[in-house]
Amino acid sequence: MMSKWFSQGLGSGRLEPFYLRSEQTHVVPHEVTITTLVTLNRLPVLQRLAEHYQGPISAVLHIDDNEQQDRLLEETRQMYLDHPAMRRHVDIHVLVDKYERQFNLWRNLAKMYARTDYILMLDVDFLVSPSIRQILPTLAPNLIDALRLGKAALVIPAFEEKQKTTNNNNKTDLFPTSKKELIHQVKQHKVDMFHSFWLKGHGATNYTHWYTATAPYKVVDYNYAYEPYVIIKKEDTAWCDERFIGYGANKAACHFELYISGVDYFVLPDEYLLHQYHPYPENTRSYERQLNRKLYDHFREEICFRYARSMMARGQWDTEQADNAKRECRKIKHWKDLMENVQ
Repeated sequence: MMSKWFSQGLGSGRLEPFYLRSEQTHVVPHEVTITTLVTLNRLPVLQRLAEHYQGPISAVLHIDDNEQQDRLLEETRQMYLDHPAMRRHVDIHVLVDKYERQFNLWRNLAKMYARTDYILMLDVDFLVSPSIRQILPTLAPNLIDALRLGKAALVIPAFEEKQKTTNNNNKTDLFPTSKKELIHQVKQHKVDMFHSFWLKGHGATNYTHWYTATAPYKVVDYNYAYEPYVIIKKEDTAWCDERFIGYGANKAACHFELYISGVDYFVLPDEYLLHQYHPYPENTRSYERQLNRKLYDHFREEICFRYARSMMARGQWDTEQADNAKRECRKIKHWKDLMENVQ
């Protein structure tokens, strides 16, 4: 059954949901579960995230399928038992196979096994404002209703340190305790928006506006490379396309389908994320980006065509539900010709 559900990836291998189940027995539905993915060398980063967030986390752990897997699993179990924050808050779902970097498959698994109604799709190497756990009851009724219906995504602006910190073990001590402190660090050029060199990735969040914002505001400058970190409804929202293997466009593809399906993005005014530095395998990333860029071009056309047909069949094409699709899909080459064939 699992292999069928996740058949677009290279394979789901040996999957053990809740290989390690957290001690939390009563899960508050409106609390936000962080969904993330991790490999063995990143487990210490997951520990820091658990200690900092002190809330539910659904993590997919990928382990290479080799003769050492049983030993590695036992070492993981012992590490988990030795760290109170992990035991209290983290559900670990183990996937054993030989396929590296199936990021979107892993994201879907983490989402599937989350135990709350709302999730925060997050990379493990971020620290997050702990208040996010209980942010939903503070939202305006119209925004929480849109989120509950799977029609809104809440963007949390992401930041990163401009220089590598020498002592990674004390990352939680460096996390800004307030938005005011974060802005002070930005003005001192210690912190900047995440990946400012690739403005398309997070620029639509509009950081200039966020610095003075006191209420959630709508993202009005969406582009198909936009890849923010968001809180969404677990049910009734699009899954990530598992054909994207490796670096490049994988997270953007998740957001593109969400956006085309009719989900609007709203930026939270007081919440933020801070990236924990780690080196990137740039040679691998460059090659995989080239491959995924080609796939993404075709994917965008496919998603636009699929949702346009679906919305027309359900009588939604002339409603607000289709506004995002109409706005974004017209940028695709030959879109007008495609639509004439549909209509």
